[in-house]
Amino acid sequence: MSKSRYPYAPDEFDAAAAEGSPAGVHSLPRSGWSKTWPFLMVIVIFAGLAYGGYLMLNHFRPGSDPTAETTKTTSAPPTTPSDPVTTPSEEPTPNTPTETPSTPAADVNFGASVRVLNASGVAGNAAKGAKVLTDAGYTSVVADNYTGDKLPGNTVYYASPELESTANDIAGRFGITTIELVPGLRAQVSVVLYTAVG
Repeated sequence: MSKSRYPYAPDEFDAAAAEGSPAGVHSLPRSGWSKTWPFLMVIVIFAGLAYGGYLMLNHFRPGSDPTAETTKTTSAPPTTPSDPVTTPSEEPTPNTPTETPSTPAADVNFGASVRVLNASGVAGNAAKGAKVLTDAGYTSVVADNYTGDKLPGNTVYYASPELESTANDIAGRFGITTIELVPGLRAQVSVVLYTAVG
């Protein structure tokens, strides 16, 4: 169609655009930032990927131990047996015990209830046994006769694990070697005497 037959009046879209832009384009011209930001984004992404790859290659390099350097720098220099330097705390003090002797009496419960049971047939044997314990410091001791099954010999029974030291102390005072844990006793510790107390 020729211009002479064009029925419309010329407008701004019919004029040639500057810098060779096509006529009739209705969009606004692009700003400098909208032209630049895609290139900047590509540069940033590639820089991040390159840095991440560098870190991964150095961290997982075969034969490298990332803790080796730390171990080398923090380890103390080896000491030789011929080193004459000693501190006063390392030298043993003569006639000084290295450990404080333990006191088994600290675990003994002198307030525990104790029954001394006479199985010897000797009158007053339980009372003699009870006196041995009260003289030793036990405060809740009862003497009675044993009416249970026949036992192999003198025996000490205790009702709970925390009374083991107390039972051992009582057994030692009578020379008794048979000591047993029996929950549900009438007293916390029971002593069955088959031999007469001297």
